[in-house]
Amino acid sequence: MNKKENNSIKINSSYFERENIKLIKENFIKNRVIKLDDFLDKKSYGILSGNLKNLTFIAVKKPDKYSFALATTSSGLMKELDLLFCRYLSSIMEKEVKFNLQIKRFSHTNYIIIHDEEFKSKKTVYEFVFYLAGKWDFDMGGNKVLRGKKNYVITPLGNSLVLTKLENGTNSFSQYINYKAGKNSFMVIEGTN
Repeated sequence: MNKKENNSIKINSSYFERENIKLIKENFIKNRVIKLDDFLDKKSYGILSGNLKNLTFIAVKKPDKYSFALATTSSGLMKELDLLFCRYLSSIMEKEVKFNLQIKRFSHTNYIIIHDEEFKSKKTVYEFVFYLAGKWDFDMGGNKVLRGKKNYVITPLGNSLVLTKLENGTNSFSQYINYKAGKNSFMVIEGTN
């Protein structure tokens, strides 16, 4: 894969090094989850953060399921993000995977709740989350929780990408963002297949 396929936003070149790709694949197969910090090069992360701050977000809420703000985006931006994330992640998974992308913003009082009926299916689902966040503390909430054979709690960290394989018996949710977050918020680019 040519790391310069996207002219404006580039993945950190270290993630294209053969040995790193091998380690990422091995860890993903073993753990079913992988977190890649400093995923984009520094300049690209700044460009993407700036572009996403200019989006319009609308509040979406189902009290017994979720609460967050969803971006209304142009098809051009989504196509660019699709190329950036899906091609790289497909190379890690060694198969073509198409993700449905959304851009969400989380702030005080936002959450995503587990619903057991959604996880009784034996279907395997791949999901990724790319975080765009400033300083975020675990105690603020908003942490991504993965529960299954192994449990993981992932605190939002700007410019980090988390890829997860959700299988029967594995579920995920985002913790309630509490008052400690104050006026802070973070955005995610999220993809599920």
